[in-house]
Amino acid sequence: MRVDISQAGKRDKMRGHSLKLLHQGTDFSIDSLPLPRKEYHDWALFHEESPKNNYKLFHEATITLFNHTATFSRHSHLPLTTQYLEDVEVLKSLRFMIPLQMKNSLRKRLAPLVYVQSDCNPPSDRDSYVRELMCHIEVDSYGECLHNRDLPQHLRNPAAMDDGNFLKILAQYKFILAFENAICEDYITEKLWRPLKLGVVPVYFGSPSIVDWLPSNKSAILVSNFSHPRELAQYIKTLDRNDEEYESYLQWKLKGDISNPRLLTAMKERKWGLGDVTQDNYIDTFECMVCNRVWENIRRKEKVNVLPVPITPELDPRVFQVGSHQSRVEGLNPLHCSAGHTAFDAGQDAIGFQGCGMELGRPSAEKEPMEKRLNSTPHSGTCLLALEREKVLEEYVSYELGKSTLFRLAWLTRVHLTLAYEREDISRGLSALESVEEL
Repeated sequence: MRVDISQAGKRDKMRGHSLKLLHQGTDFSIDSLPLPRKEYHDWALFHEESPKNNYKLFHEATITLFNHTATFSRHSHLPLTTQYLEDVEVLKSLRFMIPLQMKNSLRKRLAPLVYVQSDCNPPSDRDSYVRELMCHIEVDSYGECLHNRDLPQHLRNPAAMDDGNFLKILAQYKFILAFENAICEDYITEKLWRPLKLGVVPVYFGSPSIVDWLPSNKSAILVSNFSHPRELAQYIKTLDRNDEEYESYLQWKLKGDISNPRLLTAMKERKWGLGDVTQDNYIDTFECMVCNRVWENIRRKEKVNVLPVPITPELDPRVFQVGSHQSRVEGLNPLHCSAGHTAFDAGQDAIGFQGCGMELGRPSAEKEPMEKRLNSTPHSGTCLLALEREKVLEEYVSYELGKSTLFRLAWLTRVHLTLAYEREDISRGLSALESVEEL
């Protein structure tokens, strides 16, 4: 669905800034995008699913159209990587955990592994792997895919997946096959978190970066560590026979010790909640975040446009022309691609410095190294941010101060204004300007 948000009031309209907020669902058609994209539009993408549900969205040509993103990737402006995890306390909880002695007794009628899937043709092709695995070890499969065991009638509805009685059935097993429908960095669903909550060891197949999100370095068995399903089956059989080795995968839970700092930090800094009425949900949080980011961009743009331009009798005013402010000030974007606009374009987002004064007061012959340094950067439409910041400029001013004092101070003032913009410290730039005006 697409939601157009109009800017309220004449003042906003005069800014020429328009926002189109696009919430992307699994039924979104790429053909409905209002192309061509206007240069002054901000587009926002909310898409919590894997590329399986809308693969076109994750091509570079599409994803780079968006200025603000909320996806499963940690690189999104609002990451949804932990969207299926309420909090770290549910991982520590022993509510559903069954003692190992009882699990060993249940093994007389249950397989060591359980598999529950009803989407039988995903991009990950997980059923092919499980089918081969079944040739080497017993697996109870309750879903429509590779089905060989029935759930009670009242639990066969997909809506019952979070039913307490269904969770109790899964908790009886030693291992759960946790296979994602797509193999994407940071795409992690309830298939991983559910067994960790229940005190069952997940056998995981999915995100290549899963180790960044596990509660400890020994809390899951990774399919990627085995060259063939036969090897994985043999390893699970070994753990099934060895209580000490099996429980080593549950020590973190028994002790309530989550040792992964990335997971702890991500959950602590997360700006939204899941099933918590005291916190905003991730959709509301994303909408507020987009509004704040757009407003900050508008303020930055206005701040650049109102910076004073030092004019001196000795100089051609064209030297200090202000370049166009067309690209976004915000930083990097979404997934593995660059943002909708490039990160920070010094030639567009900062003050344009046409020629950088190269036609006026060139350094003398004895300052050849400095001249080469200044000439080594592109000057047309490029601001002094492209140089070596204050170090080069202060050296240059110290060399040439006596040659054209007014020009050099004006140049340094311009740099201070540019740096002030970059640091959002206008007072510094204005102080420099006043020093020139006193002359």
